[in-house]
Amino acid sequence: MLEENEISALEDFTTATELLEDITSSLSGEQYTTASAVLPLYMKIKNNLQNKDEDSSLLKSIKSEILESLNKYESHPMSSNLQLSALCDPRFRLNFIESLEEVKKLAVAKMRNIYTTQKTSNPDNFENIETWTKEQNKKGLAKFFDVFGSNSNSENTRNPSQEAEKELNEYLSMPRVSFEHDPLDWWKVHYESFPSLKVLARKYLCIQGSSVASERVFSSGLRHMEEQSSMIQRERELRREEEIRREESRRAEEMLLRQQQEEILRNDLRRRQEESMMMGGPPGYGEMMDRDVSLRGLPNLGPPSPSKGLPPIAGYGRNGTIPELGMGMPPVRSLFTIFYFQ
Repeated sequence: MLEENEISALEDFTTATELLEDITSSLSGEQYTTASAVLPLYMKIKNNLQNKDEDSSLLKSIKSEILESLNKYESHPMSSNLQLSALCDPRFRLNFIESLEEVKKLAVAKMRNIYTTQKTSNPDNFENIETWTKEQNKKGLAKFFDVFGSNSNSENTRNPSQEAEKELNEYLSMPRVSFEHDPLDWWKVHYESFPSLKVLARKYLCIQGSSVASERVFSSGLRHMEEQSSMIQRERELRREEEIRREESRRAEEMLLRQQQEEILRNDLRRRQEESMMMGGPPGYGEMMDRDVSLRGLPNLGPPSPSKGLPPIAGYGRNGTIPELGMGMPPVRSLFTIFYFQ
């Protein structure tokens, strides 16, 4: 049974790591945006792990160790991508970013490049991306009247940097979105209003906040391969078992055929012995034939041919001659011939 100090230590550890477990589960999703929430959740962890007066010495030590291990991620090469991802998320924008001006400058620089690229690729039909996009989506009377003020000389003379700053400021000034709202649904509605920022959103909101999703894919693939391998192995075992059964069946058939051949051979030898005794063969001739057959062994004669009758007996020549003993078997005569000539 646990002692009181051990129970207290477990409670302190649970208090310090409970939030980490919830955040890890949240960032492990696959059906929603996760990278944009990394920095806001990191700020939440840092605030939650601050030491309090009522904390025990063990709990303070645990919090300090966790914070020290997390500090190395502040200067991570991916930090700029995470900042831009949070900026493109209408739920966060710049609310959870410490270096606001640096992130804005970085975003404006990337948006300016997008403006320049688009303007270069469409030199004949493009004055600025915002005007071009709105002109393409005009309907009804808007096709004939300048409801957007797109022909204003002041807007036509803005350079790409001014266009990027204007678009970013408009985005930051929009109403805040609830945390339960899907940022991708928000961009489906407002993408026409932010022609260059939507490019950044499409690029950075698709990043996964953790490697759990990709690891899950590899684990699923490995499990599928293992299942396929097990199925292949099982098929091989079934084929091997089938081959063994066929081999056993073949051997059983061969054994049965051999027994039938041996029985036919014994009956033939017994018939010849009886005929030899009836025709007055030398004494002990039948026993000598049995002994010779037992010494030679019963051969595997194979299935008899219907057209040729039984195959010849191994070790015997024509008319039953035994070359080693210099003895021969008299020709077989019918009982009618024997009794008639007597």
